[in-house]
Amino acid sequence: MKEINLRAHHILCTQGFQGYGYNEQFTNNLMNFINSAKVESKIKINLSCKCDDICEKCPNNKKGVCIHEDVIHMDELILKELNLKRIIESNFEDLIKIANSKLKNHKKCNEICGRCSWKNVCLWFKEADKIYI
Repeated sequence: MKEINLRAHHILCTQGFQGYGYNEQFTNNLMNFINSAKVESKIKINLSCKCDDICEKCPNNKKGVCIHEDVIHMDELILKELNLKRIIESNFEDLIKIANSKLKNHKKCNEICGRCSWKNVCLWFKEADKIYI
């Protein structure tokens, strides 16, 4: 079984991604991650608030530590809201469904992603921001 390390906020980022990134290496790594995760029928997902497989090529990753505290706060909020075990065996699409059922609405998306520098180009944020429940 394939195993991936995933920051909690990347559950949302992978849905809103449309090719923008910090640089070409980061963008390609994110695209490869998304394509790989979606084809696996079952994977072991290690959820965390730390740098993950996507962060490998991020310029804000300094020796395995993200320099942006806002990102860590986003991860913590998502893990709290989803109330999932840190290690789950699932397919990526099911994880996305769980996250969207709890987070995809105006209030939660602004609470979690309101300070994200990518929210203006994030398809997930733009869609979730229009849902009032």
